[in-house]
Amino acid sequence: MAKDIEDLMLAVIDAPKPENLEALKSAVAAKADAETAEQLETLWEEWESRKLSAPEAKYILAIAALGVPNK
Repeated sequence: MAKDIEDLMLAVIDAPKPENLEALKSAVAAKADAETAEQLETLWEEWESRKLSAPEAKYILAIAALGVPNK
């Protein structure tokens, strides 16, 4: 299983399954800083060009609720 935020993010891009989203959310919650926000930028760019699924949309709301600062 992927360990760092970048690996978890790539797993989410490859397969946005609820368990992948939850693993990434947990990693982000543990390190909700500007560096993490910068890493998430790749995910936001990937999702920007397509319609999001309900789990992906819920994930974005959950990340917002964590208060991750802008990069």
